[in-house]
Amino acid sequence: MKHVPKIFCPCLCLLWSCTPLTSSPDEEKHQTELTIHEIQTNVDDLRHDLNRFETEISSSDDKIHYLGKSLSTLKEKEMKTILRTIQELASQMDADRKTILRLEEREALVKAALDHLTSHAESTICAFKQYKERLGELEQEIAQQNEKFEEMVKMRNYVENVAAKIRSPEDVFTYTVKAGDTLEAIAKSHQTSVEEIKTINHITKDLVVGQKIQLPK
Repeated sequence: MKHVPKIFCPCLCLLWSCTPLTSSPDEEKHQTELTIHEIQTNVDDLRHDLNRFETEISSSDDKIHYLGKSLSTLKEKEMKTILRTIQELASQMDADRKTILRLEEREALVKAALDHLTSHAESTICAFKQYKERLGELEQEIAQQNEKFEEMVKMRNYVENVAAKIRSPEDVFTYTVKAGDTLEAIAKSHQTSVEEIKTINHITKDLVVGQKIQLPK
């Protein structure tokens, strides 16, 4: 823009030179040469500015091309990254789907096992109830048998006591305990029982050497 005035100045000079003023040929020639020189200078300046503008435009084109290429490369890298991320997510989702299927299969197996265990537990509980009832019945039967046994023992002791009391002196004889004697040995050698010897003699402790006891004949 700074060279524009220089362009108008020669034009004004040309117009001025075309006016019907009286001047010498040398002055007109000199004035024409100055005007041409100035016009040439302005043209050179314009060419210089044009070259500078072309250089700047070329540099701008290079920059734009570089930026476009960089943007394209960046977009390509981003697209590759996005595609790779999508593939990784798809692979992860597929792996998760397979894991879910395995877990569902395992859950079904565990549920079937639990159902089986529940059924077995119910059967076991029912069997335990039956066993418990049977054990209660057996305990009652054992208690009844024990009562009968105790009654029998009491009856036997009573009979033995009565028999011992009504035994006459002629039915027994006196025996002196010797060294090494035991109730079993004495009962066996005299064809009697240990209980009968204890009943006749009211024995509640071990025999003593020299002790005199009554034995049935």
